[in-house]
Amino acid sequence: MTVLRQRVPNLDGRMREDASFRDTVVYVEASAVARAVSNLAAYESIGPYSIRSSGNEDGVFAFSASELRLLGVGVGAFTIVPKH
Repeated sequence: MTVLRQRVPNLDGRMREDASFRDTVVYVEASAVARAVSNLAAYESIGPYSIRSSGNEDGVFAFSASELRLLGVGVGAFTIVPKH
């Protein structure tokens, strides 16, 4: 959730005030977790060595552009956010 708090202005307040937004946050987080778990299969073991054959190359937990757009976050070169 920390990554989302950095990207989505007033995430906690919006979740408290809007049940639909809260459901969307849960969906986005669940989708990202499911993707991360499915990428575990991208590792191949040969003896004592493991090789990553595909997936997220830098190995970090990340949200897709479409997931961020569901939360109202722009994903372009820059994002203009109203001051609250």
